[in-house]
Amino acid sequence: MSTSGHCAGLLLDTCTFLWMVRTPGDLSAPAREERQRHGILPLALEEEALRHLPKLPDHHRDPFDRMLICQAIEGGLVLVTPDPEIHRYPVRLLW
Repeated sequence: MSTSGHCAGLLLDTCTFLWMVRTPGDLSAPAREERQRHGILPLALEEEALRHLPKLPDHHRDPFDRMLICQAIEGGLVLVTPDPEIHRYPVRLLW
């Protein structure tokens, strides 16, 4: 699922964050544009977000990515990631 229009909050996948701070040229054009308009703040993993974990289809084995998906769903956030496996989940995405 992709997003269109204005994004209220963004959650960065680990690779997206690393590219942003190390090699911003590796980001997609929309990700670079959003990066310039938004500050980066840490987001704690709240236990409440994990209630989505058993509901997720088993497309992706990476437990950290599955937690990011749960956080994005719980917080109504847009997950910024190029990961094609994450794109199979019902979560708002930007890439």
